Amino acid sequence: MDIVEKEKFGQSKELLQTILRDEKIAVCEYRPQEDRLLIYDNALAAKREIPAYLEHLEGESMIHPDDRWKMREFLWGRIGGKVEVRYYDGEAYARILNLQAVRTGEEEPLWFPFIVRDVTQEKTQQSIWEDRAKKDSLTMIYNRFFGRELIDEYLKNKDPYSTCGMMVVDIDYFKYANDSHGHLFGDQVLVRLANLLQMMFEEKDVVMRAGGDEFVVFLKDISHSALVRKAMQLVKAVREMPFEGVDYSATCSVGVCFLTENLPGYTYDQLFENADWALYRAKNSGRNCYVFCDSLQRFELEKKERPPREHIDIRYLHNDIISTAFEIFEKMSSFSVAIEFLMEIIGYRFQLDRITVIRTKSREKAAERVYQWLGSGVPEALMAPGDFSKEDFLTLF
Repeated sequence: MDIVEKEKFGQSKELLQTILRDEKIAVCEYRPQEDRLLIYDNALAAKREIPAYLEHLEGESMIHPDDRWKMREFLWGRIGGKVEVRYYDGEAYARILNLQAVRTGEEEPLWFPFIVRDVTQEKTQQSIWEDRAKKDSLTMIYNRFFGRELIDEYLKNKDPYSTCGMMVVDIDYFKYANDSHGHLFGDQVLVRLANLLQMMFEEKDVVMRAGGDEFVVFLKDISHSALVRKAMQLVKAVREMPFEGVDYSATCSVGVCFLTENLPGYTYDQLFENADWALYRAKNSGRNCYVFCDSLQRFELEKKERPPREHIDIRYLHNDIISTAFEIFEKMSSFSVAIEFLMEIIGYRFQLDRITVIRTKSREKAAERVYQWLGSGVPEALMAPGDFSKEDFLTLF
């Protein structure tokens, strides 16, 4: 080594000694012409020498076989920057080494040092944080953002001959569990249901918490009959979930939709809207049951013909009608204002033309309008009190 090389090495040595304060960093030196690898200790003294290193790399090396080509290209200077390779730690290829060259500036140096840093712990922590970003913090199943992304990706690339299905699951009267037994118990119910869903469905399926007490299960490569059985089994399994020491029995309502073969172009939003439509039919049918969406064309990703007005809270178009009614009557100071607002919500929610509340007087065989909500462009009805026959009365009541 001439004087110039010694000066360069001295400068590199000072730099490397500073870097070596981190215990996870080591310094190596590869000499291409001699095909020799030197490994230095913390005092920058060579503690190990491996001659014929490229031959050693292909045979007895502790570097993962799939990563050895990267090590070879790195030593030959064909890969710049940082290179990561997996390293055998005595039991498995569990360590990850980050290699970074410290070049001398020559085009083809007779030698060059490089830094080896163990980044296993950092990679493990990064993997943990990435996994947490995908999961719901309470139930530890997929959150709605990542779950939706997975489902959309599958639908975009799925085999046109494969079939799939979606379930939207809602815990019946979940508010009662929170109000009667506390929010900690409510969290326990959510976790118990999430665990049940993970046990009931296959690993290839997507199980996610859509928000609150609502869950979504996306089933890949499933037949229509198998989807029916799964929905039936789920309702029964939730009904049988044990809660020891607490006077509480859980039930659920499930909305289901099925995507047959040769129906490309569907997205998560479309399937969810259809399954969600079926869910609320299940709720209106008395809960503790499942309902299939009768047609995948029921909801399309386009603007509804009659969008809800801005003053209507979007929750009111999805929540249970009875719960919505109680909330409205509790908030409103006037009974008349409350009943008219409730009729408006019901009208928009079920896409009705007209809702009329009438008062009947059976003895006088007369009827009169008390309240009425009208859709856009729909004419009024029963503008003046009228009479009715006995047959009308029997038909109504």
